[in-house]
Amino acid sequence: MTSGQDIHLSGANVLADQDLGIHAGGNLTLDAEQTTLSDSHFSHSKRSGLFSGGLGINLGSQRQESDATNTATFVAPTTVGSIGGNVTLSAGDTYTQIGSDVLAPSGDILIGANTVNILEGRETRSSQTEQRFKQSGLSLSLSNPVMDSAQGIKGQVDAAGNTDSARMQALAAANSALAVKDIQQQLTNGNATDLSLNISLGSSQSRSDSEASSNTARGSTITAGGNLAIHALGQGEGEGSLTVQGSQLEAGDQLLLNAAQDIHLLASADAVSQRDSHNSSSGSIGLGIGTNGIALNLDASRAKGHGNGDSTFFNNTQLSAGNQVILNSGGDTALKGAVVSAPQITTHIGGDLTIESLQDTAVHSERHQSSGGSLSVPLIGVGQPTASLN
Repeated sequence: MTSGQDIHLSGANVLADQDLGIHAGGNLTLDAEQTTLSDSHFSHSKRSGLFSGGLGINLGSQRQESDATNTATFVAPTTVGSIGGNVTLSAGDTYTQIGSDVLAPSGDILIGANTVNILEGRETRSSQTEQRFKQSGLSLSLSNPVMDSAQGIKGQVDAAGNTDSARMQALAAANSALAVKDIQQQLTNGNATDLSLNISLGSSQSRSDSEASSNTARGSTITAGGNLAIHALGQGEGEGSLTVQGSQLEAGDQLLLNAAQDIHLLASADAVSQRDSHNSSSGSIGLGIGTNGIALNLDASRAKGHGNGDSTFFNNTQLSAGNQVILNSGGDTALKGAVVSAPQITTHIGGDLTIESLQDTAVHSERHQSSGGSLSVPLIGVGQPTASLN
């Protein structure tokens, strides 16, 4: 395949049984084709009327909403290869390979251009979720020390049934035993008849939002069963550099990188982030009617918080050869997140040599706040006003 102009292959497969050559008079680009998929889900439920819960009933309305959106971008590599022969790729200007593969499992690979860039493709994923809840109405409930303890035992039994952990089941059994003792003490003290009726008018609402995203690398690969040679000839001004980022080069025998100017062997980076936030509030006013009289009860609470997490993971460039790796640069050579392995490694560097190891990072932060208070004022009967703040 020969052209006096540019050649751009995107998500293509170019294969041959024997020798394969692609020659461009301008730029030669092997690119990964991007595909974007997205979906969204929305659910809404609203009900009003009479609801039951525990030892009480609620008369009012309840509304729930959930909204989720997911987007993903995938790459489909260009694959150029020869099954039984050699592969030769050349460009009069720049050779660029992005998230794509060049293969010659039984032969040699030769790549030549004024400037060579072998880079990773990028894949992204993102999701946004929003959940909202609101409830308001009139609530009537009965409470009693013995019944409250019995409800606690039921909760422990349910929790034990929903876990496979022997330790958690043992803990639930121990807590249930303590609750049974508490019931026995309440009965001894004559508290079984201490019933109270609570009537309240109130509302509560909550909202939570989460967002997650990732930007990950799909590296390029160049694999030769024999020799692999890449030349950045640098015949024009600003040309002659050879860059390999987040990719893998492998030769069964000898691997040669030859640049008129600089050689850059760099890592690619994967980035992952998570954002969460939530807030809720509730308030009620009501009457508590019991054996000791009638009290006016006021309750209010509010909570909010957020969490952020960011992580960066590096993917090293990897060069490997069964016999020898040779690095020739007329200028500097930099290995920043790169691994070179072979029985023999030879370098001819006209400038500086830089070797740097990159460290993965993870940062997470959270902040939560809550406040609330209650006030109980006796209207009929004995007792003193009580208040609490938190």
